[in-house]
Amino acid sequence: MPEIRKLLIKYKTPATISTKSDLILRDIALIDQLSSITSVNVAFTITTTDITTQKLIEPNASSPQKRFETLKAFSHTGVSRGVHLMPIIPYLTDSKENIESIYANAQHAKVQYVLPGIMYLR
Repeated sequence: MPEIRKLLIKYKTPATISTKSDLILRDIALIDQLSSITSVNVAFTITTTDITTQKLIEPNASSPQKRFETLKAFSHTGVSRGVHLMPIIPYLTDSKENIESIYANAQHAKVQYVLPGIMYLR
């Protein structure tokens, strides 16, 4: 990925990076450099703050807390930051407590937006 980020810098290409992994931190300097010349957005998909549920639906992803910490680390850069709260899964991640917890953590992480989206079961 560093090579791709260097190409984005070279050609001044705007980027939106949506991830579930805190490994993005290894490229924070490159992403910040890109943000100084063009628009860059980093967003994390976060569907729950409950570790048991998270391990069930995203067994190999970084923990929700790691994701929020990573977003907060980007608050010292020129990168816009957000949470993709999707999919909201009926009867699994749609509780009032879960949604409120995600918004509270997002506020603490200093994100600019939360983008919710529900899973539609047809």
